[in-house]
Amino acid sequence: MGLVEGSDGGAKGTTLVAVGGGMKRNKRTLVTMNGDMKKESGVEDKKEIKDLQLCGHSKHLWTERQRRKKMQIMFQDLQALLPCHSSPKEHLATIVDEAIAYVKTLEETIQELENQKLEKLCVSSSTAELDTASRSRIAPFCFTRLSPPVFQTWTSPNVSLDVCGADAYITICSSKKSQLITRICFVMEKYKINIISIKIYSDKYRSMFIFHVQANAHDEVLTASCYEELLKKAALEILLLVNSKSS
Repeated sequence: MGLVEGSDGGAKGTTLVAVGGGMKRNKRTLVTMNGDMKKESGVEDKKEIKDLQLCGHSKHLWTERQRRKKMQIMFQDLQALLPCHSSPKEHLATIVDEAIAYVKTLEETIQELENQKLEKLCVSSSTAELDTASRSRIAPFCFTRLSPPVFQTWTSPNVSLDVCGADAYITICSSKKSQLITRICFVMEKYKINIISIKIYSDKYRSMFIFHVQANAHDEVLTASCYEELLKKAALEILLLVNSKSS
């Protein structure tokens, strides 16, 4: 039976080994035992570092996988919103290009609907103005030698003309144009048409003008048809101004 007694006294510590009743110092045994302990400790440290690295790498892979999954779902949702459903395996860049083109189409549709809305507003406002005029303003501008006043209406997509004798309402819808109202007033002056009042409605896209005008009525020999022709010429020239591409 052997007895082993150890002492931790630094690098020069000794280990006593008893074999068969005898005891002797054995420095080699001490060095071997200390070396094994250090070796085992280093292996464990390396294993822990490797485990931590594997854990961090796995977490990164999981995060990347979740990110890709979310992106795939978003692209699928975007593709479902497009009017022309392409193949589920369509390239992502193609889906983005189709989405951009579709958004531009929607913007143009919205602009067109806004224009239609404004044109309807022009018509309704003109009708309301004419109803008011028929009750309060028509009689003073009618001549006894003319037949009873009846409104004659001429319309186009951007200009409408309502005439009763020398009295008229001109409703104009136009996109934003520089000095448009000045040019319209110049046309009125050219045809010797007096402007009684102007109403202006505007937003960031278009403008609407409602002119209450009166043809020069100094010459009582003029008939209603003469006034109509004069006002129609002015309205036609205004229509050319409105439809011109100059801003």
